[in-house]
Amino acid sequence: MKITNKDKHLFFGSLVGVILYVIFQLVPFFICKDDFGCLFFIILPQLLGFFLTNLVGIVLSPTILLIFNGILFAGLGALIGWLVYYFKNKK
Repeated sequence: MKITNKDKHLFFGSLVGVILYVIFQLVPFFICKDDFGCLFFIILPQLLGFFLTNLVGIVLSPTILLIFNGILFAGLGALIGWLVYYFKNKK
């Protein structure tokens, strides 16, 4: 199986998406603990996954919701990687 340039962009886009997800989940706990403004960064990824799962009528436990959010961020990263590949190689 040959790895194409497009596959590399999708992989690194997914990797960036997972890294962003980890940053959104962990950084607020290390930087700020009592500031109300930091609560936004903790709750935002959770709410995003919660609303998306409610669109299809599924109510998931918080652990499964965290996994779903990770997959969501990886998918968004892959989409960004594909867009970079598309516009970079557009003729």
